[in-house]
Amino acid sequence: LHQGWVLRANGGFTKRANAVSALQAQAPWAGVQATAEAHYARLGQPAVFRITPLAPAEADAALERSGYRHFVLGDDGPIGGRSTRRPRALCPRAHG
Repeated sequence: LHQGWVLRANGGFTKRANAVSALQAQAPWAGVQATAEAHYARLGQPAVFRITPLAPAEADAALERSGYRHFVLGDDGPIGGRSTRRPRALCPRAHG
């Protein structure tokens, strides 16, 4: 944990299980990107950030300025009549 953000690591099998996510609304962003990038570099993995409604807007903007790109962690289709809108995520442009 770092300032209300969790840095998950599960051996690199899926992006969701190896991603940084805010655990509280508007979790402070200062230092999170650098801490996460160093953490995942030690593991030999790219840093992947889940951008959910809990993440502050500055996180999304900072990651885009740093060259991260967006992708969706799953389908956005309905299941059982309910919306299953999934969070967007950002990863370095060199990884997919």
